[in-house]
Amino acid sequence: METLRQWLAPSDPNASSQDESTTREAPYLVSGSWGLSLFSHIRSILWTDALVQRGYEQHRDDMFKMPFLGSWATVVSGKYVEEIARAPDSYLSFQEIANDQLQLEHLVGPELSRDHIHLALIRTLNRNLKGVYDEIADETEYSISSALKKGKDENDWTSVNVNQWVGDVVFGLNQRIFVGLPLCRDEEWAKAGQSEDTAMVLRAYLLKIFPKSKRGEVQQYISRFTSSMSVAREMLTKAIKERMAMTEEDRPNDMLSWTISRAPGEEPDLKIICGILGLLSLVAQGTTSMSFGHALLYLVAHPEHASILHEDILQAMDGGDLTYQSLERMHKLDSFLRETQRLSTISNVSLGRIVMQDFTFSNGVRVPAGEMIQAVATGVHRDPAYYSDPLEFKPWRFYELAQAETLSTDRAATKYNMVGTSTTYLTWGLGKHACPGRWYATMIMKHLMAYLILHYDLKLPDSANGQRPADWNLTGACIPNTKANILLRRKEDNTIN
Repeated sequence: METLRQWLAPSDPNASSQDESTTREAPYLVSGSWGLSLFSHIRSILWTDALVQRGYEQHRDDMFKMPFLGSWATVVSGKYVEEIARAPDSYLSFQEIANDQLQLEHLVGPELSRDHIHLALIRTLNRNLKGVYDEIADETEYSISSALKKGKDENDWTSVNVNQWVGDVVFGLNQRIFVGLPLCRDEEWAKAGQSEDTAMVLRAYLLKIFPKSKRGEVQQYISRFTSSMSVAREMLTKAIKERMAMTEEDRPNDMLSWTISRAPGEEPDLKIICGILGLLSLVAQGTTSMSFGHALLYLVAHPEHASILHEDILQAMDGGDLTYQSLERMHKLDSFLRETQRLSTISNVSLGRIVMQDFTFSNGVRVPAGEMIQAVATGVHRDPAYYSDPLEFKPWRFYELAQAETLSTDRAATKYNMVGTSTTYLTWGLGKHACPGRWYATMIMKHLMAYLILHYDLKLPDSANGQRPADWNLTGACIPNTKANILLRRKEDNTIN
């Protein structure tokens, strides 16, 4: 059996053969016996964060085994995180865990689950960020004001639920890039599209309850009861046909046009195109809206930082307008957002992989094919060995680290930028499969935060007593408090000063 040590670089001093007889299993965090295991699986769904933290404290820089979303996962930290990142896809598959968690074969189609066309489209998006930024900037005020109309008036302020309002705003911006005008502003499309995102996640969880051989039949049955999916598909199909009737040169420069061009076959399958757009929308919507919701709550809970951010934004603009280039110069805003992601990491694990062939870590722990591997994220982010005062919100933490390193090396320390990854900052993952959409998500969040700070007053309602509403942790996800409200008011002076 080939192990990690056999395919490490020969120059690695730790590289040596590993006899299979010396392999072992990671210690169980909870009992694996049937009755207790069933209880542990239920407990892991409700209190994943607590279990992962407990495992990290007991097995720091090592690994343990715990129930995770209906299966067992070997969870690692320390140097073993890099071993996951360096492992060949033929042993540890990132694509397969995406297929499993979202049930892509059944919900989207086998073509997407096999070929992962969406990854090539995300790379296309990354190459076009400067071009799509103008679309985002043009859509921002419309998306914000439209979402504010759903709020409640309180004197001169508008009260909004953070999760709902941020979700609506981010959806509007994403759809401008994904499907363009006029569809992105269609209220029926917005309602159906957001409902479909939620329904897709729920259907994926539901399908995993059933044996793999039955999931196709189950999907056909439950799809009869998802009206939002039918409405969204019908509207998108109409838009696709309109685009396909155009020459490629005349099509708008957005995700829908790119998808049509990249879809397999001479006559692209409308179902596949709809599935790809649906998946991309789901991924972009969920991660970005949750991350920005967290950041917004930190901002209103710490109003003393708003003036510093305002100055940082104005200096970056240098008397001009918000531009893609100016976002790159907003170093304190970048640090602020990165710190919010450190403290409220949207998933308490990272680097999820499915084992395709029996895999052995360098310490002799063997994980059989078919099982899952994860890396601790939140435990590392809260570890005082890596971060001073780790439970304290320090918005300029990464800005100061970058400044200090830049001064000592005469070279910009880009590893502390919001999109940076490392073994001690796992929000985006690590290695070749680190989140490919992080540049787009960062652009959206920095632009939206800068725009709000420039044009709106924001604050917590009096009922919050100045305290940031506590995050909610469920099924391994850290969610902005779904009951949290904030107050917004358009600044009277529309000039930027």
